[in-house]
Amino acid sequence: AYKLVRGLEMNTTLRELAVHSKYLLYRCTASTHGLEEDIGVLLKRNRELRDSKAAQRDKDMMKMVASVQDSNKQQAFLNRQTQKIIRRVQLSQKRTSQLEHLLQSMRE
Repeated sequence: AYKLVRGLEMNTTLRELAVHSKYLLYRCTASTHGLEEDIGVLLKRNRELRDSKAAQRDKDMMKMVASVQDSNKQQAFLNRQTQKIIRRVQLSQKRTSQLEHLLQSMRE
């Protein structure tokens, strides 16, 4: 009878252990699944941030390019204006020189 009772106790203990181990396995699986979801969310957020930063860098770069282009346009405009002024001064000097020659020839 002792062996029978002892065998039943061990059987009950083994059943309890099996139930408990199934419960622990379920908890671990659920926990792992939760971690996988968390990792997925973090990876997605990381991609979004990286894409957002890249987009901001592109936007900043485009602003700089536009600024340089604007500066180049302004410089080209100033260069054209300077050339016009130089041509006017040269023309004025030529006319002055012609007038001086004319005046010189009239004096003689």
